[in-house]
Amino acid sequence: MQQHIQRNFNSELAQDVGLNSGKYKILTQFVIDKLGNVTDIQIRAPHAKLKKETNRVVNKIPKFTPGKQNNKEVKVKYTLPITFRVE
Repeated sequence: MQQHIQRNFNSELAQDVGLNSGKYKILTQFVIDKLGNVTDIQIRAPHAKLKKETNRVVNKIPKFTPGKQNNKEVKVKYTLPITFRVE
């Protein structure tokens, strides 16, 4: 998961939107449904363009193996923090 974010997230965008230098965090939460698809994406980011970029990257995540409980596929809520530094 971390490699997918590092390869696909455009960290240069954070420099372009005019954020002050420092460390920032984007909080992403989504549900992996019974079929392994990413659904119900919620993102909290310090800028709208970063939110749009995060949504693009999360939607590119390949299909998961669904979670199981008592041998039945179930939905699983997943939280993915993305931390980056602006110089």
